[in-house]
Amino acid sequence: MKKSVSKRIASAFVAGVLMISPIISSVTASAAKTLTTSPSHTQEVGWYNDYHHEIWQADTPNSSTMTLHDNDGGFSTQWKCGPNNSRGNFLARRGLYWGLNNPKTYKDYKPFYCDYDCSWYAGSSGNSRICIYGWAQNPLVEYYIIEDWKNWSPAQDGSAQYKGTANIDGSQYKIYTCARNSYTIEGNKNFTQYISIRQNLRTKGTISVSEHFKAWESMGMKMGNLY
Repeated sequence: MKKSVSKRIASAFVAGVLMISPIISSVTASAAKTLTTSPSHTQEVGWYNDYHHEIWQADTPNSSTMTLHDNDGGFSTQWKCGPNNSRGNFLARRGLYWGLNNPKTYKDYKPFYCDYDCSWYAGSSGNSRICIYGWAQNPLVEYYIIEDWKNWSPAQDGSAQYKGTANIDGSQYKIYTCARNSYTIEGNKNFTQYISIRQNLRTKGTISVSEHFKAWESMGMKMGNLY
């Protein structure tokens, strides 16, 4: 496992219903390595040029791809979670990784940030988002800092609990939690989602990730050990 990793992280997440060939891609760098998921190959993880990557899909009969850029931490990806009323989930992620049972919290590291610049397209149904994405343990948390989204956001989920707002990186973010029971890094079980949703949506800028962690904790949302 590589431990010397630049503190930049970026992710794209899709949970789609009737997702018709949507595309998400970075606008910079040349392509170097392509990963593919399918119903028989649902996940691939590894390291490439000092960044950890993951491509994952579930509950879809289709295939998706992720291409890792060679000279920076960027990537491009194309996914398909429909059609014909089928449901599906797809994740393409590139960034930092410590693995299960990391004893450290974000307070044990220097501040995290993400510089990003992307262009993307998504179909007119289902939901898609550009975000910082990750997991923490003790408590088990799946977290999102959503910079841009299409069709639907977690704020529209009737089970989401509104916690308040935080002003970070020139915009107000609305903050929510949501209790779930589904796929996790520890197997299928109960967990909580922490979600920041930018109100001034954008596809380019700098995300002060640690400031969201601080804002969540100020609202009683404990950030445990980083995965």
